[in-house]
Amino acid sequence: MPIRQPYDEKELLALIAEEDEKAFETIFLQYGDLIHAHTLTITKSHIVAKDLVQDVFLRVWLYRDKLPEIRDFRTWLLRIAYNRCFHFLRQQKVQQSGLDTYAAKYGITGGTDNSADSPNMVSL
Repeated sequence: MPIRQPYDEKELLALIAEEDEKAFETIFLQYGDLIHAHTLTITKSHIVAKDLVQDVFLRVWLYRDKLPEIRDFRTWLLRIAYNRCFHFLRQQKVQQSGLDTYAAKYGITGGTDNSADSPNMVSL
């Protein structure tokens, strides 16, 4: 496990805005576990939570030019994680509804796996 050095978060965010990958890695190491725990609590799936952590930090990188303007990075990051979780869950619900409609139309019963650790489906 890497040793976490004290840092100035605003300075790191400014460095990330300038495409500093080491600063981005530092922020990831600082907040990755928190975001994983947050997404796991909502999705109940380690696989999905891991994917969502990557998605959240991808968004941090994509919107890095906005980082210096953010007053409370932790809250902003948790809000992204929350939004991505519920976006994912909505997609899964729509997908499951479509599968249920298809199954009913063609008389298919059983055979769909809704286990929480399945990366494609989350039990709602």
